[in-house]
Amino acid sequence: MTMRTLRLSLLLAAVWMFAGDTGPVQARTLASQLSSFINQGLAISDSITPVITRLGAQATDFPVPPTTPGYVFVYNPQQGVFERYQGSLGPVFLERVNTLGQNHVSFGMSYLYGNVNQFDGDDLAQGQPIGGSAIPPGGDRPASAGIFLDDFDLGTNKINFAASYGITDNWDVGFLVPLVVTHLQAEGRQFGALGAQPPTVCTPPNCQATGLAPLDASSTGVGDLLLRTKYRFGYLWDWGIAGGFVLRFPTGSAENFHGLGDWTVQPQLIISRAFGVQDVHANLGMEFNADNSTRTRARYGIGATLSLPEYRWIALLLDFVGTSGLDDEHFTTNFRFARGAQATGIFAPFLTSATRTGPNSFAVLSTIPRADQFNAAVGLKFEIWQNALGYMNAIVPLTRQGLYASVISAVGIEYSF
Repeated sequence: MTMRTLRLSLLLAAVWMFAGDTGPVQARTLASQLSSFINQGLAISDSITPVITRLGAQATDFPVPPTTPGYVFVYNPQQGVFERYQGSLGPVFLERVNTLGQNHVSFGMSYLYGNVNQFDGDDLAQGQPIGGSAIPPGGDRPASAGIFLDDFDLGTNKINFAASYGITDNWDVGFLVPLVVTHLQAEGRQFGALGAQPPTVCTPPNCQATGLAPLDASSTGVGDLLLRTKYRFGYLWDWGIAGGFVLRFPTGSAENFHGLGDWTVQPQLIISRAFGVQDVHANLGMEFNADNSTRTRARYGIGATLSLPEYRWIALLLDFVGTSGLDDEHFTTNFRFARGAQATGIFAPFLTSATRTGPNSFAVLSTIPRADQFNAAVGLKFEIWQNALGYMNAIVPLTRQGLYASVISAVGIEYSF
């Protein structure tokens, strides 16, 4: 085969083989811009963006501060007034049994940042081909075309605003709403190759690759609103027992990685015990997804807040926070080749199967495997002034499953009165 014939075959594969089946043009969300980046030049039906959107929505759902702040108030029957509790400063990402105190209020603000780009210990989809193969119109042998996704970064900034109110000595209610800024960056190469199988390494003369203009886009918006409540039942052998409940409103755009896009409810069991100015605590909950049961997750954690009596104004925070999916998530997208092309195959990360639905189209079944994500949250909490507390924290993964950030940095303040 002459070089001219080879180039003609690759050109036919790249230009004629694919025709996107992406539906009407939507607002320019980050997901739509990622899909356009993958489709550019080839109009490939995109089977990877729906996967990344689902993975990214959960990976950017960072841990949130608890319903009840560090400084709470207890009633002194001798004085007939509420006094500030002189025990532990409390955890940052887990709940303890203590409640705020009747008619007392707290406000908090926290900032978290993480670059979500790791999947199962490696860069997400790095160097993996996305596309399909077919015999192009007028051709007599199969060719493959698509892109290599060489780099993916999803920088996520979250500013959480929270408030709580003590209805009774044992019952707190509150809300949390985040402001989210996401920054999506991606790099890749477009390729065309002879043969029905995608190349693992694109080298001439049988494969030609061209670098794509990088994707660099940002989006700002409100995240998911959380309505929260906690009720303290009492104590058993010096261990406090409480129940929590969180209702998630999908006010954040999943297409911009600002929220899950689903309604969820999360009942929670809270156990803790104080040892002077220190405490240990454990949480166990289940976040039920009302829109998609396969996205239901277990949420759990255990930790300790450690202080010295002579330095009760500062505490070391050590928490272990985890989430576990209960089932793999399966969903179907459509992949359509140009009319007249003889389709032979589809290839993409997370692809489970491709069922032919016509002479030039496939129904592509993708699978997101369930993941156990367990993180260590280590930091300091300290008194700023009167009833105001501040904290600094770093969250690092101890498991390498699913999509996640290598480290999440967190700072925050809380004030109660």
